[in-house]
Amino acid sequence: MTQQRITEALTTAFSSHSIVFWHDADGEFSFSVRNLLPEGIELLYLDDLPALSIKLQLERATPRARFLLYSAKPVPDPASDWLLDIRLRSRSFHADNASILLEDLGLSSQQLRAHLKERAKFLKSKDRVDRLKRWVTPNDAAGDLDRKMIAVLARAEQPELSGILLRLFSALVQDGVANLDAEPKAWTDIVANDLMDSFWVLVEQEMGYRDAAPTLRDLLFRILVTDFSRTVSGSCPAQLSHFILNDKARAANASVFVAGWRSHMQHFGSYDALSGKVARELGLSAVIAGLPAESLAESMTFEEVERRIIQDLKDRIIAGAGADMDTLRELIARRRDGHWANKLLAHSSATTRALASCYDALEAATSFFELKEKFNAGFGFANAEAGLTAYQSGLFRFDQLYRQINHAADGVEPTGWALLHELRERIESAYSGWFVPQLGSAWSKVLEGSDGLLSRWKTGAWVNQPDFFEQHVMAHLEAGIRRVFVVISDAFRYEAAEELVREINGKSRFKAALTAMLGVLPSYTALGMASLLPHHTLAYRKNSNLDVMADDAVVSTLEQRSAHLSKYQALPSRPMNCLPWARTRAGNLFATTV
Repeated sequence: MTQQRITEALTTAFSSHSIVFWHDADGEFSFSVRNLLPEGIELLYLDDLPALSIKLQLERATPRARFLLYSAKPVPDPASDWLLDIRLRSRSFHADNASILLEDLGLSSQQLRAHLKERAKFLKSKDRVDRLKRWVTPNDAAGDLDRKMIAVLARAEQPELSGILLRLFSALVQDGVANLDAEPKAWTDIVANDLMDSFWVLVEQEMGYRDAAPTLRDLLFRILVTDFSRTVSGSCPAQLSHFILNDKARAANASVFVAGWRSHMQHFGSYDALSGKVARELGLSAVIAGLPAESLAESMTFEEVERRIIQDLKDRIIAGAGADMDTLRELIARRRDGHWANKLLAHSSATTRALASCYDALEAATSFFELKEKFNAGFGFANAEAGLTAYQSGLFRFDQLYRQINHAADGVEPTGWALLHELRERIESAYSGWFVPQLGSAWSKVLEGSDGLLSRWKTGAWVNQPDFFEQHVMAHLEAGIRRVFVVISDAFRYEAAEELVREINGKSRFKAALTAMLGVLPSYTALGMASLLPHHTLAYRKNSNLDVMADDAVVSTLEQRSAHLSKYQALPSRPMNCLPWARTRAGNLFATTV
């Protein structure tokens, strides 16, 4: 230790006490002690002065005086120490590195000097010591110091085992690829600084893990399987039993650690990669193949669990008979709140997006088959108005659920998974082979004949599309509303509009309503757009194109419609294909007023 370092340590000692004892048992500094004194300190040699003389000198000194009492001998036994009363209200000083560090770290126990000597490799780095100081408290014991030194080497966020393990395990993943046999630099540093044994003692104390030849790989397997076993309803598969940590009280800490790792926004990616690697090495998909979804409902440890649950739910939905759909919905909701299918994490993981889409498809399929069961006898309408009302009040859900199922299944396709193939085929068969023909047959019966809808194309209170301007636009303008905006979308089906309205109404400050009109015949874009314009008559121009005319003016192009609208102080908008009104292929209307 340099002289400057000793002087600095003495200065620190005198910052809190006016009297400091220095017993230099080896006499190493007996000839140089005077040169080591900080400014303003008076030196008294205990070996050369009688105890009474020292006492008198100290008692007669001014309150601001400070003294270093130096001896080249060991500290005397208390029974024969004539200066014991002074020693008890003073401070002791040692000039070895461990003692200086004891002072620097603010530790109160002198018994830690020997322990600090054993940690000389770690403590010789000023950077490591500075980082250690942030966490040390005066009453720390040897185990506390070792834990905090390990945390420094691991660059953990906090000096706790969970933070240390998080760093060590995360370092096993590089560029998204997990290597269970890798040796992270932090682990190499722990071993090089003689802290490996302390690490395994800490792991045993907190998680109950003990092995004749412990490794990070084995510890990871034990922690993950233990967490899995604690969340499986019933007994854990026997093939995994030898990986389970036996001490239930301490094994709970393993589950707490795993839950924190999964939810850590910086490190959950490493959890996903490592848990997937462990699951594959365990052959987990085969191990849990026979477990029902209910027994796995609370388990979030492995992605394979999610796939097993999806497989089981899919099979039960397809089987149909006896399936408790409410139970299935509860299971789906629970899994969506978990880790693997959580939409909040979908932006960072293609797997999460695909799993979330699986549950979207399953939930929609559950509702589809429930609805089909309700109408198993088919459809029948007393008249066209009853048919239109029935579609608006519930039958549109077949179209809506069919779209939702296929949209969700499309989100799974890029993964190459076959989880939803059979379900998709069943839905297609039910939709195209049952719903569409059944609805078409029932609808045809109210369209045809002398009293059918086609004979007059008017029913009940429904607005016909050519009356749209008078009924919807002028009604708002006459009510004092200054502007009316209408968005035209040729492929915007009623079921999609219903979903959009629900989403809009689910947001604050917005309110939407959905109504329908009876479209024009024939139903195609040019005639449909013309019928939405203000007009008294609609006709075809006798030319090769059969251009549509409103009030004898051709309105086939945007420019022609703009010229027609200018008479009414209105303009179409090119980018959004907007008019002050709109029609869709299914006769749907989406309008907003300002």
